[in-house]
Amino acid sequence: LLARVHCLMGEPVAAISYATRSVKQMRGLGDIMEEAAVSGVLSFAHAQHGQFAEAIAAADHGVELAQELGHLPTIAACLMFRGVVNGWFGKLENAEPDFEQALYVCQKSGDVFRKYLTLGWQGEARLIAGEILAARSSLEECLALGKTLGTFFHRGAFEAFLAMAMLAQGDVDAALQTSEVAVVTATESSETWPLSIALRTQAEVQLATTTPDLDIAKKSISKAIKIQQKWQC
Repeated sequence: LLARVHCLMGEPVAAISYATRSVKQMRGLGDIMEEAAVSGVLSFAHAQHGQFAEAIAAADHGVELAQELGHLPTIAACLMFRGVVNGWFGKLENAEPDFEQALYVCQKSGDVFRKYLTLGWQGEARLIAGEILAARSSLEECLALGKTLGTFFHRGAFEAFLAMAMLAQGDVDAALQTSEVAVVTATESSETWPLSIALRTQAEVQLATTTPDLDIAKKSISKAIKIQQKWQC
């Protein structure tokens, strides 16, 4: 549980420590489901920390165990984590099949919250790869589903990704408004790591306007950097 908390709060060093220990413990106990699940968490944390080889190894291990077990929610989670890792490192050709399979499994098992998360991270992966129309489609579906669920979990980050997609399409006004909403969302939900993403986005969009407020941009990006430096993201 501590591994999950630190990971999802954007604190990868602590998450890696707890998750590594948990994987070993679960293996010793023969708890395949939990070993698979926490391997996914470990992959996410390694990727936050910039450790690609370790992230992929943990992600592959989680997916292999989950598929061996056949437990649908665990399969969806592990596929999603591997998709996120590959997406962050620009490997959309690897990420996309995992996201699509995860979405299929979510639909089959009725895991609506996992579907929300998967759509959001799929949108970011597509954005990084320059697939802007597809990215916007995933992110808009993600945020609509999140609104239906009433969840604010990571919503600030997903709103920020949508703002960047809007910016890439030249819709600067909408991008600016959405980036400001993302900052408010992340602030009000007390999610520091999504806040760093939202602040970075706000700065990027601000600089793309015809009359950029350089003071806002500087303050936003400086705060984003401080957050990510603090947690070694």
